[in-house]
Amino acid sequence: MTMLARTLALLILAGGCSAEITLLEDASAQYRETKSYSSLESISKQLRKGMARTEIEALLGKGNWYPNDLVVYFSDKQEVTKNNPAREDDDVLGNWVLFLDFKDVNGRMTERLQSWNLELIGE
Repeated sequence: MTMLARTLALLILAGGCSAEITLLEDASAQYRETKSYSSLESISKQLRKGMARTEIEALLGKGNWYPNDLVVYFSDKQEVTKNNPAREDDDVLGNWVLFLDFKDVNGRMTERLQSWNLELIGE
């Protein structure tokens, strides 16, 4: 691979990373302001095992609820619908909820994300 090809490849990779960071920052700002489903979904897709709790709290703020040592984030109060998760004018089913688990395989709490799940919690 020539030096030019390597440089172009690095620039393309850096541009992709930069775009992902911008999308994550935008989703984070939107979630903190509106608690929208779309921003919560976008952030959940970019989480990765081993992320520090402080890094996640910087994106989402403090969690809403802590059942069984899980950290939970709710979508906006407009809830979701059967036909389109982002619309609020059809049959209301519930809220999207992001569950974050920081417990290791032995059940001990850590400061690193171990697993997460975005689920619809309904009536």
